[in-house]
Amino acid sequence: IVEKQGSSELYGLLKRPDILAATLAEKLLTFALGRGVAHDDGPAVREIVRRAQAEDFRFSAIIRQIVQSIPFRMRQSS
Repeated sequence: IVEKQGSSELYGLLKRPDILAATLAEKLLTFALGRGVAHDDGPAVREIVRRAQAEDFRFSAIIRQIVQSIPFRMRQSS
């Protein structure tokens, strides 16, 4: 996101923490699952963001919600 956007666009993004948190949650969930985020994971990402919002989108809240999410708990190790 940051690489392709100028400072004014970045400032605009920072004014929308929900969008920033959703992008971060999706990227971190991709890493946590060891696979790409599928269309079916969309509700989980939205739930992660919704619950993290109650804690002002703190990074620790996003991580906690990812660990507690259904896709993370139901992942299969290879």
